[in-house]
Amino acid sequence: MSGDAGASELELRLVPRLRLVRYAFEKTYGSEPAGVWQAPGALVLLGGRPGGRALAVPVRWSAAVAGAPRGDRLLVVGSLNRPAEPVCLDLEVPDGGALPGWAGPVRAVAEALREAGHLTGGATLMLNADVPETAGVASLEALRCGTALALTSLSGGAPSRGALLAALGDAGDQMPARVASLLGRPGHALVIEPPVVEGSPPAPGPGPEPVHIPFEPAAAGLRLVLIALRPGDGGPVPRWQPDASDDARVDQAAGLLRAADPAELGPGLGALLTASHRACPGAGTAPEAELAVQSAIRSGALGARATSARGVLALVGAPSLRAVRGAVAQAFRARGLPVPRFLTTAACWPKADQDLGGLSWTGV
Repeated sequence: MSGDAGASELELRLVPRLRLVRYAFEKTYGSEPAGVWQAPGALVLLGGRPGGRALAVPVRWSAAVAGAPRGDRLLVVGSLNRPAEPVCLDLEVPDGGALPGWAGPVRAVAEALREAGHLTGGATLMLNADVPETAGVASLEALRCGTALALTSLSGGAPSRGALLAALGDAGDQMPARVASLLGRPGHALVIEPPVVEGSPPAPGPGPEPVHIPFEPAAAGLRLVLIALRPGDGGPVPRWQPDASDDARVDQAAGLLRAADPAELGPGLGALLTASHRACPGAGTAPEAELAVQSAIRSGALGARATSARGVLALVGAPSLRAVRGAVAQAFRARGLPVPRFLTTAACWPKADQDLGGLSWTGV
């Protein structure tokens, strides 16, 4: 079994997040869903500015959507994270009233798919994302992609992933994450190019088919550590954007991944992350992000960079993981700042899901 059909019983038994969202659907709506779809969150390692290149990886955290078709034009949506806030949307009435913040992207996805001819009927959905957007994993894009997979499948259509990207439109600086969520493969990084119109600057929207390169951090003894900064004094958060020089670093990183030399990968990729951070204008990096980067590097991280004004990515050798997390936490405590949240992964998709032949990966 392959493609974007609903999850098999085997998958639902082996993958807890799929089982959980199906259970929530049954408890909320009193019937079983027709299927469960999943899209991974994505992490941009290098690049990612609008109109620029990017190196991105799908990661272990994901968004899952359970759904069933309806005989009317209504879209009934619940969220496992917001059990008291189910909403009902009339697809015949665009922009039909205010919605809670979590439901707005669902309506936007439905309207985009309808306009592109990929949505022909109503649906009942239950959503779940297992990591907060502030952690830097672009879980909101994963939720959009999972919702698009569910809605098109429930409508009886089977548009290609490229057609879905085009239908969803431009995602600005989140475009690389959206591409990685829809087109990524287990155990691979993606080199993502911007769309180019001859004689013009890069255009918005998805670009050429991304290049997939094998990337297994665990095999090289590496961990990707996300350092999610917590709100401090409530001051303004600077707008953050990577420097244009990251385009060249994407090529360098791709070369390291292709060489597949564990002895070179960690130090080389770490150095590129740090160089990326240092190239970013100082005014675009929050002081807390700078503190996290410097503390991580001083305590043994192979490299680190800000990924947003409130997030930092560090590349760490497995033996140094405890020391790096402890040192960053202590640096924040010493300055009276809230200790960041740490999220760590060694894989670009959990082994349990890979064992399912990629079915969970492709939206199952």
